[in-house]
Amino acid sequence: MEWSPPSEDEATRHLHAAFPSLQFTTDEDDDADCDVDISVDDIRLPSVKDAIQQSIDGALAKWEELLPISTMEVLRVTQQRAATQKIARLVLKDEPTTDVTDQKIQGIFRDLVTEDECLAARRPCPLVQQFLDAHPHTRKGPLVEHPPIPGWMFAAKSAAGMQESPVDLLHDSLYLLEVMHPSLASKKSQFLLVLGSTPLTALADAIYCRDYEYLKEFGLHSKMMYMAGQFFVDKRQPHHVDYSNDVRQWLQKFPALQLDYPGYDTTSMSMERATLSALALQLDTPYLFLHLGQCEHIMFIRNIRLLHTMDDPRTDEYPMRLTRRQHHQKCLVCQVHMAKFVTFGDAMGVDDPMYYCDSCYFVAHYDAHGTLLPDVANYKVFPYYPDD
Repeated sequence: MEWSPPSEDEATRHLHAAFPSLQFTTDEDDDADCDVDISVDDIRLPSVKDAIQQSIDGALAKWEELLPISTMEVLRVTQQRAATQKIARLVLKDEPTTDVTDQKIQGIFRDLVTEDECLAARRPCPLVQQFLDAHPHTRKGPLVEHPPIPGWMFAAKSAAGMQESPVDLLHDSLYLLEVMHPSLASKKSQFLLVLGSTPLTALADAIYCRDYEYLKEFGLHSKMMYMAGQFFVDKRQPHHVDYSNDVRQWLQKFPALQLDYPGYDTTSMSMERATLSALALQLDTPYLFLHLGQCEHIMFIRNIRLLHTMDDPRTDEYPMRLTRRQHHQKCLVCQVHMAKFVTFGDAMGVDDPMYYCDSCYFVAHYDAHGTLLPDVANYKVFPYYPDD
């Protein structure tokens, strides 16, 4: 049988079968589709952390319906403790019970999703996983969920820092210190995350003080701490001043105060050889940091915990500052960069005092060769450091 090419109609029919033509919708179809609003957010699963939090919130809502908190508040402390212990035994043992309320309590805890369940729900299908294995992502750094700024729960400044912590660092402790402003009416100044193995000299260097920024060029580097009934002095400089001697002489004149300052008559120790973990410190107890002769900062240890894998494993990142200055003095010329200089009696300034950033200050007062302009040289200039 001799082969003959298909007719034109038959070839066209096969072509349309393989590649169907586009079907344009009518105006009626468009009106029907307008009622459907689908967003990517509707089909995107929440993060593992958000999913666990949603599960906890739902469990708390069910718990409030079953056992309102108001019913527990009217009980005595011993009755509250007994009720809590009963619920704990009921949930931990998870034994069959005929009581309806106990069954509902067990059901609330069974319905809580675990991290493994959330990860399993977000695991791609085998075909997608095969594609991901063949074409790995090129993003640098691990894909982890972390806060944008370091905090008490996650001590990390960036995704690069949130890596597998070494074993020795995981056995270290983390201290949350609150350092007060050196004023008569003390106010919150800054929070610091400090490792327990960090020497006290590193802690002293991490405390920001505007007065020290102005006076450090004059060699005023002596520091002292009074913590856990012991004086600690910064002895790194050969001509350091031991402020504890003056404190001892003052306490000897007032015997009634000596009970409030135990260890005042002992020899001061070196900051460089002392660490926080080696001291018997207490939470919410005031400790003293003294520098510049009479600049006193009151410190409080607000919390202590062990490190975990979500903390920054790099020891050189500690002490880590948490708080940031709320008020930033900007340059009054460009209104963009932070002020670095403050001038008084400045002919080029629009205000007195006048604040400049680096670029605007030199453009306004120096020529192209770096020489101070004689017409505007009659002013006073100082480096500007913000008060924290």
